[in-house]
Amino acid sequence: PVSNLQEATIFGWAHLFPKQRLLRRNHRWCPECLKEDKKYDRLMWSLTPVTACTIHGTKLVHACHSCGGHFPPLHARSRPGICPKCDAHLSDVLPLQLRTANTEE
Repeated sequence: PVSNLQEATIFGWAHLFPKQRLLRRNHRWCPECLKEDKKYDRLMWSLTPVTACTIHGTKLVHACHSCGGHFPPLHARSRPGICPKCDAHLSDVLPLQLRTANTEE
């Protein structure tokens, strides 16, 4: 249990992030993380400066492999690991979507 809620948030790192547009408008995710644990999305994925998974070193995916849809982090039909537009599993990716962070776009 956390006794101080500020320790459970990004508050302590606020000085490292831009004052505007801290959160992304569209959802991004690591398919490898979702394959391992589909129970929740990571808060880190919604932060604008974060472009790659810190665990797997892959770029975060921003479009559904099935419908090509983009959607906000919180959507009326949001379910972790599932596209709210077509119900595809977000852990399934096209080979071009799964790139290491060192790969040029």
